Amino acid sequence: MTSRTPSAKYIDPLDHIWITAAHELGLTVARSPHGYAHTDGKGNLFLAPQEDLDHDDCLAQMILHELCHALVQGEDSFAKPDWGLSNDDRDEVYPDDITREWACLRVQASLLRPYGLRKLLAPTTDFRVFYDALPGRPLDGAEGREAKLSHDGLSLAHHPPYRRVLTDALLATAELHRAVAKASQRSQRGPASSATPLPLLWHSSPAPKLHKSGLPMSDGMHEAPDAATCAGCAFLLAPEKRTASYRCQRTATEDSAGKVVQPGSAACALFEPPLDCQTCAACCRHAFSLVPVRPSDEINWKHPQLVAKSGKDLTVIRDPERRCCAALGERDEHSFGCRIYHDRPRTCRDFTAGTRNCLEARRRVGLDA
Repeated sequence: MTSRTPSAKYIDPLDHIWITAAHELGLTVARSPHGYAHTDGKGNLFLAPQEDLDHDDCLAQMILHELCHALVQGEDSFAKPDWGLSNDDRDEVYPDDITREWACLRVQASLLRPYGLRKLLAPTTDFRVFYDALPGRPLDGAEGREAKLSHDGLSLAHHPPYRRVLTDALLATAELHRAVAKASQRSQRGPASSATPLPLLWHSSPAPKLHKSGLPMSDGMHEAPDAATCAGCAFLLAPEKRTASYRCQRTATEDSAGKVVQPGSAACALFEPPLDCQTCAACCRHAFSLVPVRPSDEINWKHPQLVAKSGKDLTVIRDPERRCCAALGERDEHSFGCRIYHDRPRTCRDFTAGTRNCLEARRRVGLDA
């Protein structure tokens, strides 16, 4: 009998998705017995070997969690060992690491929420208690430094190179989740086996049902508030003509107005109540770098000090320190107002809350996933 020479190495599909994501971002994933997870600041992410992990540890989740740490630590985190975290239990250092861990978990839950993966790829460390207690909108309740780190981390996730890589990986994971869920349903109908003390992770984290829009009815842990419907969602776009359809702006793209939905339908897990522009102001902050001004706009002669000119192009001056429109007034940490609201440019007047552009602005400043 002749021996066979293997021509390929098998790798778990879910692991492959996230190892590839890490690679595209410049990280090589390797296994090391020296700790649960650490980075060397030189492009290597070391994770504990499988025999040192718990039964519910998932390589994909570990990679995602470390990427969320990198997001919270900022744009230069890849060049720092352990993303720049101290991992020190001295009293004067450790509390800040705890704050950053909480922010990391809020970012992780936020990224998983739109795909119904919040439970499947949940952390398996002792911080799981904090993670499980997060509300349906994971950034709610964060204050001070934790809130800023969370918003900045989620904002960075929606900028290159993270956005495409994370979106591709999360979409692929969600598709795999649904495929495995179908097989899991069939296997659960078969005879039970006493040889397996714990249910498979896929069994305990079933893929959620999908809304007509294609969005999940559950984020994996939370559903929309009771009795919530699409009609009450901030991102339902009403038709301009009576014969047209209502559309979900969470599914809108540059080439599509969004999926057709019925206002009376039960809301999906991403339900958002009506927005308060004065507590958001995403479009006025660092979501967009330029606000074009037309020659006919009143701001030109009523507030010329706020208008910058470059050739024939006119734009509203930006405040470089606050990273926002120079006309944006800040009343407190959670309240904003335009100081020239009645004289604002046409660009601002045409910008409508609840549209695809509004959602994009909120994502870019870390208010939405």
